[in-house]
Amino acid sequence: MNAKPRTSRVTVASVARKAGVSTTTVSLILSDREEYLRQFAADTIQKVRDTARRLGYHGNLFASGLPTRGSQFFALVVREEGNEEISNWHQWSFEGDLLAGIIRAAGESRVYPIVATAGAKLDESSMRPLERVIAGGVFGAIVRTPHPLMDRYLHGRIRHGQPIVVVFPQKLRKWPTNAIDVDNRELGATAARLLAAHGRRSCALVHYRAIRDTHALRIEGFNRAAAELGLTVQSIQMPMGVDDLRARDFIAARLKRMRIDGLFSLDSVSSVGALLACLKTGMRVGEDFHQVGCDCSMWQSPPLPRITSVDISWKEVGMTAVSRLLALAGGTDPTFPTLLLPPRVVWADTCPQPGATSLLDAPARE
Repeated sequence: MNAKPRTSRVTVASVARKAGVSTTTVSLILSDREEYLRQFAADTIQKVRDTARRLGYHGNLFASGLPTRGSQFFALVVREEGNEEISNWHQWSFEGDLLAGIIRAAGESRVYPIVATAGAKLDESSMRPLERVIAGGVFGAIVRTPHPLMDRYLHGRIRHGQPIVVVFPQKLRKWPTNAIDVDNRELGATAARLLAAHGRRSCALVHYRAIRDTHALRIEGFNRAAAELGLTVQSIQMPMGVDDLRARDFIAARLKRMRIDGLFSLDSVSSVGALLACLKTGMRVGEDFHQVGCDCSMWQSPPLPRITSVDISWKEVGMTAVSRLLALAGGTDPTFPTLLLPPRVVWADTCPQPGATSLLDAPARE
C-alpha cells in the first residue's frame, strides 16, 4: 500500500511571499484585531486575507500570540476536585463561579486559558507537566490555591518576570504580593456584628481542631469584634474530615451543655452541621438562636432554613485575577501588593437583614 503523501503546512511566511508583503504584516492582519488593522490600507488587508484563504492557511493560535505579550494564552491551574476533602461537594458551585469570572474577563480581553489541574497529592513527578505548561509559551498564569510544592516554583517565575496571580493561597503570609483573597479578619468581624445586631450575646464559634491560616484570621476577627461588642464566645472544636451529619451529632452533643443564642461557623460543612445540630436539639431559628456561616450561600435543602453567609463573590475574584494578570503583562513590575477583597453578606433565614436602625448601620463611635 502506498504511503499517503505528506502535505506541507502553509505558514505565515508562505502567505507573505505570495501576497508580496512582510510576515509581520500578515501576522497583524490575520490576528483580526482592530487596533492592528487600522495600520493598513483596505486593499492590503483584503489581499492578505484572500491569499491566506486561497492557500488554505490556518493560524497556530498558540504560537502566533500578540506582539505585546508573545502569546494570547495564559495557564489556568485549578484544583483537581476528587475525594481529598469532604467539603468538595459544597465547593463546586463556587468553583464554577470562579471559572465563569475568569472566562468572561478573558474573553472580553481576547486572551484564552490553557487549563491544567493540580490535586492535593501533588509531587515532584506530577509537578513537571505543570511547569511545562506555565513556562512553555503562555504569557502568565492564574493559580487557584497552589499546593505548597508549587509556591517556590511560582515565586521563581515571578522573579524571572512572568506574570503570576495566585487566588486563595493556603498560607497568605507567604504571598505578600501577587495574590487575591478575601479579607478574612473583616469576614470574622462582620459575622460578630451581624449576631450582635440581633441582640445575641452568648455565641458558639464552631471550628476545626487543626486551624488553617485563613480560619485563624476569621477567628481573630470574630473574637476581636465580639469583645468590642460585649459578646461572650465559647468554642466548639470539631475533628477534621467529618461530613455534615457527623458534624451535626458532634456539635449537638456539646450544645446540650452550653447556653448560647448565636453561632458562627468557618466553612460550609461546619455551617450546615451547626444548623442541623441546633434543629436536632430543638432550638428555633430566629427565636432561640441566629447563625452566620461562611461559604454556604449556595447551600439549600428545603424545607430547612437557608444559612446567612459571609463570603466573597468568586466570580468577582476570577474577573479581578484576569485584570491583574493583564496589568502585569502590560507593565514592567512583575508584582502587585496582595489584594484583600471586602467580604459580602448573603442574607438568608438564619440571620435576616436587620432594620436600618441596627448597629450595622449606626455611625461609628469615637
